[in-house]
Parts: sequence; C-alpha cells; structure tokens
Amino acid sequence: MELSTAAWMVHDTRLMFCVLLAIASIIVLISATKLPPFLSILIGTFIAGVGAGLPPEEVAKAFSKGAGRSSARPGSSLPWARCLAR
Repeated sequence: MELSTAAWMVHDTRLMFCVLLAIASIIVLISATKLPPFLSILIGTFIAGVGAGLPPEEVAKAFSKGAGRSSARPGSSLPWARCLAR
C-alpha cells in the first residue's frame, strides 16, 4: 500500500469522526441542554467544519448559504419558522 493511500484513509477516518462528533453534539445539545434546534445545528456545523480543516469564516459562509437556500423554498418556511420560534 502506498503512503499516499494510507494518508487518504487517515483523512477519511478523521472526517467521519468529526461528522459523528457533530451529530452526537447536536443530539446532546437538543435533548440534554434543551438548546433550540437551530443553535444546536449551528454548533454542530462548526464542529464538523472546523474539524474538517475549514477556517471558521468559511464554515459560517457555507452555513448561511445553505440555510438561505433552504429557507428560500416555499415548503420549508414553516419548519424554519417553528425552529426559530422555539
């Protein structure tokens, strides 16, 4: 096995660990601390993004772009309003 292949597998493992940590933190923040889902997802996004090696500014930009695209669809405005109202 080449060294570049081994480095890629380590990177994949790190990404999977960051995503699992982000999902677990979202679940804990919502269920145990009763933090609103929107804030929990925001924190989980930062955990996954920074863990993947992105600068915090890029994570914030990607989150706002994705949230803006999601909330622009007509069918998703009610769930977003409920999420933000909690």
